[in-house]
Amino acid sequence: MCGCFSSEPDAPDSGEDAGQECDSDTQPCPLATIEVLVKLDNSAGKEVPDAEVKISGPASHSKPSDPQGKAVFTGLPPGKYQVSAGKDALVPEPAVGEVTGVAGGTVSVTLVLSLVEYHLHLDADRDGTVDSDRSGLDKWEWGKGKKGAVMLCNNDGDGIKSSGDNEDDKVNKGNDATELAPVVVRRVGPEPPKTWEVTLSLDKHDKARLFEARADGSPEVLGPKGGASWKFPDLAFTIMELGIESLFYADKNFDGEVLVTLKLKRTSGSSYEEKGRLRVAPWLMPNHLEAAEKVFVVDDTSGGNAAFRSRLGLLVAGAGCSLVEHPTNDIWMQDGMEWGYASLPSGVGIRSVLRSPRDRPLKAYPKTLRAADLGYLEQGVPSGHTVNSSGNLEVTPPVTSKAGMHFPFGRIYYGPGRSGEKIDGDLKTFLNKQQVQRPIEVDTGWLLVAHVDEIISFVPAPGSKGFKLLMASPDLAYKLLKDNKAAHPGAKLLTGRKFIDHLASAFTPVVEVTIKDFLDKGLKTLNPRFSASYLTTYNTTIQGKLKAIRKQLMEELGLDSADIVDVPVLFADITQAGLADAITAGMVNMLVINKHCIFPMPFGPVVAGKDLFQEDLSAKLTRLGLTPHAIDDWYEYHVALGEVHCGTNTLRSTKTSRWWEFVP
Repeated sequence: MCGCFSSEPDAPDSGEDAGQECDSDTQPCPLATIEVLVKLDNSAGKEVPDAEVKISGPASHSKPSDPQGKAVFTGLPPGKYQVSAGKDALVPEPAVGEVTGVAGGTVSVTLVLSLVEYHLHLDADRDGTVDSDRSGLDKWEWGKGKKGAVMLCNNDGDGIKSSGDNEDDKVNKGNDATELAPVVVRRVGPEPPKTWEVTLSLDKHDKARLFEARADGSPEVLGPKGGASWKFPDLAFTIMELGIESLFYADKNFDGEVLVTLKLKRTSGSSYEEKGRLRVAPWLMPNHLEAAEKVFVVDDTSGGNAAFRSRLGLLVAGAGCSLVEHPTNDIWMQDGMEWGYASLPSGVGIRSVLRSPRDRPLKAYPKTLRAADLGYLEQGVPSGHTVNSSGNLEVTPPVTSKAGMHFPFGRIYYGPGRSGEKIDGDLKTFLNKQQVQRPIEVDTGWLLVAHVDEIISFVPAPGSKGFKLLMASPDLAYKLLKDNKAAHPGAKLLTGRKFIDHLASAFTPVVEVTIKDFLDKGLKTLNPRFSASYLTTYNTTIQGKLKAIRKQLMEELGLDSADIVDVPVLFADITQAGLADAITAGMVNMLVINKHCIFPMPFGPVVAGKDLFQEDLSAKLTRLGLTPHAIDDWYEYHVALGEVHCGTNTLRSTKTSRWWEFVP
């Protein structure tokens, strides 16, 4: 005899008296009801539906909570009950409580669960801070107001100069930590059970490196050494800021983007992921309008340019720059390296020197310049091809093409080379992959040295564009000669000048000539082929090539005729038949620093003690608010097939650039 029986439909199906039959004269016992409410611990106290609710005691039952977060158990024998509620992604696993079922009454109990989440945060809106907005992390889009986080190719030398910061597996001293883009993981809710796992993974761990913190000495957790996946050693943190760097700029082997994945795996085996995409900041070249800090020149160990360096040093100091001299017998400082820069939205940036793929002694020098905030990179395999020299790699000021495309950081331009001597393919790909300064190929294959700096330069100028394009002009040179022939037939050009006979490895005789004789007879003292008609025809042909370049640049850069300044120069195929050298020094090949223009003395026609070519350019530059300086580089550089720009290189100041707002 059990003493009572239940007539309720929800009578207990387990427990001490479950299933026993009572005598027919026994009265029904009063039964208990337990009402369980499952809620979240947030400020709204939102109910939790579909939680698994269990009770155990005199009877055991389980059921899911309803849409209002309730689970009601009726017809229970009175007594003490353990109550629990759990749901995937919520903790505790489960929440528990204890109640006593009262005969004939209802007991209510509330169990509280907490949502635990781990979220990935990046500076995806590119404002320099990592905020709570997690939208659009997994995409990268160009343009103002678009999303996509940025990282730096951390190739400077905050650690040891001989190796880049992106070559080791720890955060270096100095400001290395600030050069890492923040990757932040934040926890929402209480600490989860020890059985949960949170991992980070990197899809291209051979292209980037993630550090455990943005702090000196912090180790790599993802990358070439750390691998592609890393499990957080504990989950007690509420916020953890890691740092990421790129090992490379975008190039032939790297599209410039990496994907970081945060994955949470719970005790139940369920999981979720969040992804964030980052792009390496492009390597951008500064233009002639930007402030200059240092000028580099070779201290020719053969003793050939001491006088030039002395003159140059005074002019450079007057322009507010310091002069850096490097001893070697490879005098073409411009051709060995090119400076560029990259920046984060935070304002942190790195200037980097690109070693040209040019196989001459200066190829080892750029790497020695690496220091804190000065990086180093290489592209291409060094060769003897002249077109791989960085005198053949320049950039315009900001421009807008005739088609309306604005390039706020200018456009790179170079000569692609000629048959059998093309610009290095890896270098060309690298330049294109930077996207922001879309390159222009200018035909310079008709020049012996084939460098763009022989015929094109840019200088600051008043007006809406802020610059003028200087272009070599044989037509202007001939006009100045013809305009002065009648009045000054005996005025001489190339006074006291000799050239190098490269075949004989010796100087030619002095080739000075009067205006009249040059126009009537030519320059046969330099080469018997150089009759007046030959030189006239040759320079007319060259002017035609320059005219085609002029037309191209007017279209590509959105220029009008008034934006172009002609610079007089005479050409001939002095060294190799069919390929042009400058007879008079190429003044376009100038050093432009802080509104000072240092150009080679042309040794053009001298009338009343003044060089007409030099005076023409000086007057034009002065009208633009610039300070012209003519310097004699004839025997140091000109006869060796270069000029002032070829023999120097410039490190310029750079500003934080919102390059990501550009849409390629």
